[in-house]
Amino acid sequence: MDKKALTKYLCALLLFGLNGIVASNIPLGSYEIVFLRTMIGSILLIALFLLGKNRFHLKGHGRDALLIALSGVAMGTS
Repeated sequence: MDKKALTKYLCALLLFGLNGIVASNIPLGSYEIVFLRTMIGSILLIALFLLGKNRFHLKGHGRDALLIALSGVAMGTS
């Protein structure tokens, strides 16, 4: 494993490991925390998509789009 990959791996571990500690110190309910995290992530992904040069086309990927949408619904309901 090269140094760059190891650094990325350790940063990911640190972020996921600190997640519970940080969330326990936020004076909001769990539903509000999840909602805000989802909104921040969605806004960031939309901004990156709009600023990116590649465009998403559903043509020929309808089944994949349906499965992604169902996955999002399942994650949202959990």
